[in-house]
Amino acid sequence: MKHPFSDEQKLVGIDWAKSFMARYPELTLRKPKATSMSRLTGFNKVQVKRFFDLLHTEMKSKKYAPNHIFNLDESGITTVQSPSKILSRKEVKQVGRVVSAERGTTTTVVCAMSADGLCLNIKS
Repeated sequence: MKHPFSDEQKLVGIDWAKSFMARYPELTLRKPKATSMSRLTGFNKVQVKRFFDLLHTEMKSKKYAPNHIFNLDESGITTVQSPSKILSRKEVKQVGRVVSAERGTTTTVVCAMSADGLCLNIKS
């Protein structure tokens, strides 16, 4: 069967790729977020519901004041290579790709702020 692809490089040409993108304006080139297999299997509807049920029970029974409620976020900066861009629909907010559990050096940054505006400085 005849096709416009290169037999030597096993790739489409830049003209074909541009034409394809023009024919499908709902697609865009996005960089996927690296997602480990354990995070992928652990984050599901049942686990999220379980978390919020537990949170609701605790909030109801303890009646925490705003200065005792903190939002903590951690970010890890790793030496493991990030995945390349992939093609996805424009309306999709986040795309992911499973990555290997390759070992690397990770530096973790942690920020915490209470509901009333108190900011914590966390050092390791």
